[in-house]
Amino acid sequence: MKRRIIDTTDKNNIKIFTRDLRGSRDKFWFYFNENTSEKWLFKKTNIDDKNKIRTYEDIGEVVFYEICKSINVPCAYYELATNHTNEEDFEGVITKDYNPNNYIEFSGFSILDFYKNFIYDNYNGKQINVENTLDNYQKSLICFANSTNGLSINIEDLMLNLKKMFIIDYLSAQSDRNWYNISFLYDEKSGEFYMAPLFDNGNIFCWNHKESIIKHQLQVLKNKFKISYLNELLQSKTIALGIKTPTSIIDPNNPKKSLKLKQSDISMDTVEKELIEMIVNSKQLQDFVFSNFTEDNIILKNAFDEADKKYQGLPNFLYEQANLIFKLRCKFLTEKASEKLNENNMQEEEENETYL
Repeated sequence: MKRRIIDTTDKNNIKIFTRDLRGSRDKFWFYFNENTSEKWLFKKTNIDDKNKIRTYEDIGEVVFYEICKSINVPCAYYELATNHTNEEDFEGVITKDYNPNNYIEFSGFSILDFYKNFIYDNYNGKQINVENTLDNYQKSLICFANSTNGLSINIEDLMLNLKKMFIIDYLSAQSDRNWYNISFLYDEKSGEFYMAPLFDNGNIFCWNHKESIIKHQLQVLKNKFKISYLNELLQSKTIALGIKTPTSIIDPNNPKKSLKLKQSDISMDTVEKELIEMIVNSKQLQDFVFSNFTEDNIILKNAFDEADKKYQGLPNFLYEQANLIFKLRCKFLTEKASEKLNENNMQEEEENETYL
């Protein structure tokens, strides 16, 4: 498989300027040479350096980018890469800095935390729990806009982008859209506040496992090709920006070790119901879903083909699993949303006839 070589030995121009300790994977920011200000991030995907255990999150990043590109959803650019060092080589991805103008950046957590502190300060110390949900982002963004002078926030556009992300994450079985993997950018000069391109998207289609586990899941899906079995298989993985998403609690003495992972205590049925209602109540989302996500999986196939053309030799079992998951969820979401729309139309017609 073709990968871009990031050579960080002394003889090379590449200059590392800072390590990034966020998340569970080793990362560093670098310049390709000293004459450019264009920053890139390398993220390693090997789990265990000694045994060379790897997942396929790197391929997840490039395929998710291709999906987003085909449906005009802003997404950080990712490329498969290998970091060549004096010791050994490490596989991973590189991504170009999505904020080259150094706009002020707010994580999803900071936006939600702002609302939490606002409620505490203005309602006699009332404590609230703010979870990573669409409803809470809407409340928080409204509060943030009303409390910040000179800030221009289009709440409707921001929420539309968040909802599109929710839909894509659901269809691709994204399991790591925590509140640190969502960001907003603020341009002080123009006063514009907008959602950053999607990033850290590699945990899709359950590719963030060893090959043996993925192939086992694939066999289960082949034998039981139903949405109920898929949800049962994925129930231990929290769903995207649904009811709750996982937040790692890192041991400060060992940043690589995750001590705890909060899992959703809400069923997938509840998440899917929320998604369907969201689509039914928005003409823009209906157009987005029904024009892009069909059972023939053409978007996923094209995305995988584009990535395979560039990197040559992507494992076919990854596409097989992604194809089954994507097909089941596209079919389920479009059919249920259509049924609900038809029910609403029939009810409206009956009410009009009764009124007449």
